[in-house]
Amino acid sequence: MKLIDFGFSKYFKNEILEGAVGTRFYLAPEMIISDEYDERCDLWSLGVIVFMCMSGRPPFFGADFKETLELITKGVYEYPKGTEFADDVKNFIAKLLALDPTQRYTAQQALEDQWLKSDVETGSLNGNVLQSLRTFAHKSALQRLVLQIVAFDHIASSEDINQLKEDFARIDASNTGEITLSDLSGALRKNFSSMSHEDIKSIFLALDFDRTGYIHWHEFIATQFNLDTINEGAVRNAFNRLDCDGSGSISIENMMDMIGDDMDRDEVVRMVRDCDQNGNGMIDFKEFVAAVKSKTKSYSEVSDDPAVISSMFKTKPEPYNREHLPVDRKPGITWTCI
Repeated sequence: MKLIDFGFSKYFKNEILEGAVGTRFYLAPEMIISDEYDERCDLWSLGVIVFMCMSGRPPFFGADFKETLELITKGVYEYPKGTEFADDVKNFIAKLLALDPTQRYTAQQALEDQWLKSDVETGSLNGNVLQSLRTFAHKSALQRLVLQIVAFDHIASSEDINQLKEDFARIDASNTGEITLSDLSGALRKNFSSMSHEDIKSIFLALDFDRTGYIHWHEFIATQFNLDTINEGAVRNAFNRLDCDGSGSISIENMMDMIGDDMDRDEVVRMVRDCDQNGNGMIDFKEFVAAVKSKTKSYSEVSDDPAVISSMFKTKPEPYNREHLPVDRKPGITWTCI
């Protein structure tokens, strides 16, 4: 499920907000009674959403606009007859739909609720996923970048994605939606007890591509792809995204335009220099393929013949249309999430 329509949203800085806006079914009682409210109104709205997901209807649904608002201000709601919900679920909703904002769950308290935590903790973490994290960390900077682009563009089955989401949530012990160094350390040491803190930190830094101090969902997905099995279309697509001026080669400036502030210029220069076999200061497609396939092919083994290059890949090329590229590429790699 995705939440959408944030037209009235704003950055919150511990302040009192005024003016009730939003759809009536989701309005918190303090927005109706006093017209002054803070971030806790969002936790009320979350309670409404959870109730609707569980029961199929809003908790406060009057015959008209006025009656709906009256039900909200009284906090009166009932579960549909003939339905049964676990006490943990009812308690979670009740904590979110507390009339008094000071008695209502905070976002952190909601994340720590037993109902949510018990759902996440069910099952064991896939050891192959953790091994993929270790393998990813030993790839070159360009290979990690290519895998991030492939991860954004790849259309995986919903079953694959759902499993990865569960694994991500199990590593994210603090339930923040981001994996910290502490989270990763705990997960790796459960499965690889002999790993040193230095090894774990090096893996974390390799995964934290945008240097935020956290591993985000898109960075995590990239670790689960194998360069040996991605097809020519995916590699060509990654090359064309980096060759943003369509010159046929990737320059340092192209790379900076793509990556934005995620890497400093010296890192980008080293990345290009490591791949630039003919010394012209840019990466052509032959050099790009050699760098991506560096475990199995050297530059001298990559032919200039497109048909021979195609034969290096195990699967057929996917069609690619440069016209579909987004116009705005800055800042950072996150523009590729389409």
